[in-house]
This record gives sequence, C-alpha cells and structure tokens, in this order.
Amino acid sequence: MAVRAHATLVRDLIDFILIMLSLPYSSNYERWAPVLGRILLAVPFLVGAFFKIPGTEGFAAEAGMTAAVGVPFATAAVFLAFLLEVLVGIAFIIGWKVRMFAAILIPYVILLTALFHHSFTTPYDIGFFVDHLVLIGALLYASVYGARYAAVTPD
Repeated sequence: MAVRAHATLVRDLIDFILIMLSLPYSSNYERWAPVLGRILLAVPFLVGAFFKIPGTEGFAAEAGMTAAVGVPFATAAVFLAFLLEVLVGIAFIIGWKVRMFAAILIPYVILLTALFHHSFTTPYDIGFFVDHLVLIGALLYASVYGARYAAVTPD
C-alpha cells in the first residue's frame, strides 16, 4: 500500500512539474503573472510602511535606528520613507506609474542596503543583503516593463 501511495505521489509531482513548465507559454499566464508579480512587489514596501506609521513605537524605533547609522534629520527621513513606501505600494497594486516609481525606488533600496545591510558578520545580515539585491533586480525589471495589464496607467 505504501509503495502504491508513493508511486501516486511521484506521478502527481511529475504532472505538477509539467504543468508549471508549460505555464510560461500560455497567453493567460502572460496576463495574470505580471499583475501578481506587481502586487507581490508592493508587499515589502507596504510592510515597511506599517513599521513606520508616525506616532507608533515602530516609528520611534525606525527613527532611532536611522539616527544610529548617521542619517541627519532621522525622524523626517523616516516620515518621508513612510510616505514613499505607502505611495509606491498602492501605485504598484493599482498599476499607476509603475515604471517611474520602480526607477525612483532603485536608488532608495540601494541606499537602504548601504546604510543598514552592509555587514556580513551573520547569515541574517547576508540574507538581508541578498534580499535587497533581488528587490533591486525586480525593480530594474519593473522600471523597464512597468504595468501592462490590470493597470490604471498601463506602461
């Protein structure tokens, strides 16, 4: 019985892999995948904004960390970061000026990486650095291709 269940699982896994390999060649996939990707790209910025809501403990902590790395006017910088991250998160979800906002975010994420994630002393630090590199790559892609489907302003 266990061998039969194992064989079924393997066969189902192979079927799933074959379906996944054929998806990128589907016109439906080409319409919905970029929209989902754009929404997922908004998530880190909206989550980041959540921790920067003015008047919260998170905002105070963010301002403290920002000041600790030598950023002048840290409170104002965190407030501006909050506004940018909320605006960008919403813009990516609704597909509004995605190319422009992605281009604006590239130097922002590079700056964040340089200020906060330049230490390679722990796997945690290296992980954040690599995550930011991936985010920069996704933003580069979005700055070229923008939003084509389900967008307020298709690029």
